[in-house]
Amino acid sequence: MKLVALFNAGLEKLVKNELKSNGINSMENSRGMIFFDGDLDLIYKLNLNSRLIEKILICVGEFKAETYDELFDNIYSLNWYDFIKKDDGVIINKISSKRSKLFSEKTIQSIVQKAIYKKLMDKYSLNYIQENSKINIRIYSFKDNFMILLDTTGIPLSKRGYRKLISQAPLKETLAASLLFFSHWKRKYPLYDPFCGSGTIPIEAASYAFNIPPGINRNFDFSLLKNFDVDLFNIIKKDLKGKINTSYEINIFGSDKEQHMIETSFKNSEYYEINDKINFYKCSMEEIRNKGFDFGYVISNPPYGERYRDSNYAIKIYEQMRFFHKEFKNWNYCFITSRDDFEKHFNLKATFKKGISNGKMNNIIYYFK
Repeated sequence: MKLVALFNAGLEKLVKNELKSNGINSMENSRGMIFFDGDLDLIYKLNLNSRLIEKILICVGEFKAETYDELFDNIYSLNWYDFIKKDDGVIINKISSKRSKLFSEKTIQSIVQKAIYKKLMDKYSLNYIQENSKINIRIYSFKDNFMILLDTTGIPLSKRGYRKLISQAPLKETLAASLLFFSHWKRKYPLYDPFCGSGTIPIEAASYAFNIPPGINRNFDFSLLKNFDVDLFNIIKKDLKGKINTSYEINIFGSDKEQHMIETSFKNSEYYEINDKINFYKCSMEEIRNKGFDFGYVISNPPYGERYRDSNYAIKIYEQMRFFHKEFKNWNYCFITSRDDFEKHFNLKATFKKGISNGKMNNIIYYFK
């Protein structure tokens, strides 16, 4: 099967490395998407174990269509019954049409759904579709070339399940994980997040250190598909669980000036049963101190300050963060922010920086070595 990995644009190199670690060497990519071949085994592994990918999709078909009749006929020709059970339906939850003759999202949605249902009713000898479950479909069109994708993930993989409680400006779990990889942090080094909020970065770091699969406790849409192999999935899940090792000694710290956020972080870390492995504590910026380590990593998501009043506050925080140069001397730093003037206020030139697309917001990852 042809598979597609969706992720935040800007993470292409990291995602390719993650896919290579899963035995995938032949890949093609565009912005925020990587295409590769794989089987059910790979679909299950990536959904369970990817730290960077948002969704894994199956490419059901690719074709050219310049009229709605051509669109209907091409959709009808695809083997939908290989994936969709007799009593299930579909929902077209994403349509993107660029520089194509067919551009009305509403019309495309209607035509695609009608063609799929016609194919299923003809195959199963039905008069109507019951829609007990709905399989998510995505449609991408560029210069009249259509790509039809079936979602195996459901809720994005960034939703690990542990953030029952969140901070005011939470960082996506996948982006938190990307900071670990951009900075080349390893579990043998201490890690400190001085703005831990709901604990995302420390929790991602600890789960990575202990080989805990990010999606080990959540559900996926592939379980709704006709070709779902429950025995294979259970074997893969058991194998991944067997590789978890919480005996490693780690030094991961997270602090926040608000006590309720520390309580939130601790509660969230219980999801992976690692609440006794991470050191969360209440601490204001002025009280932040090194715990006696000669080298380590400060990795954090400091305040962005999107509004003018908050912007002044964020700048003040960035300038206060300069004392990291002394308190965490010889440490490496990695921060994510939407501010392109962060280096000026932090008073240090980044060794590396990378723009990341985060929905409607563009973020920048700064790495100081």
